[in-house]
This record gives sequence, structure tokens and C-alpha cells, in this order.
Amino acid sequence: GQLAFEWPALPPGERLRMVEFDGKRADREAHVSPVWFLHSTMNTDIVRRSDQRCEFRWVQPGACEWTVRVRSSSATDESISRYYRRSATVVAGALAECRFEASHAIPKPPEED
Repeated sequence: GQLAFEWPALPPGERLRMVEFDGKRADREAHVSPVWFLHSTMNTDIVRRSDQRCEFRWVQPGACEWTVRVRSSSATDESISRYYRRSATVVAGALAECRFEASHAIPKPPEED
């Protein structure tokens, strides 16, 4: 299946730096391998639609809870991070949408060992 992620627009004056995706499946102990979408990198598995949206061309079908970290910078702050969490279910042969709203924002998750 395919999976599209969309996150809230950055405030005026901020510039997108990168987005980190980390998925946890309920039926597995390990996390889905984290993927980094670099603003300036071309990757054939990821289609960058805008500064607020990208699509993964292939994701293993199933339900997953995603934690997304949107990293940006501004003239006054070199490193700004916003975190969001939401579940999405990928179905073979279909495009699943995982749209994050401000209500999906979470505090910085604890670091994992």
C-alpha cells in the first residue's frame, strides 16, 4: 500500500528542515524502521508534494501508530521541533491518508533505548 502524511503549516518565518516518521505496530514488538524525509533530498520511495505533505510509495499493509517530528528553523531559533501522533491503517493497493491536525500534537516523547 501507499501512505500519505500531511502536517500543519509552519508559522510565518519558519523554514522546514526535515520530518522524521516512526511507526509502531500493535502486532510487533519492534518499531517500523524510522524514515527521514530530508527537505533537500530526492528519494524515489518518497514523493514530496509540498512542505506539508509527502507520500510513501510502498508501506507494508497493517495498522500502525505513527509519531512524526517536524523540524524547522527561524531567524531567532535554529532548531524547532513539533511532534504529532496518530494511527493509520495501510491496505494493499490503496493510498492511506494520515493527516495531522493541531489536536494531534504531543509533548516531546521520551527517548527510547
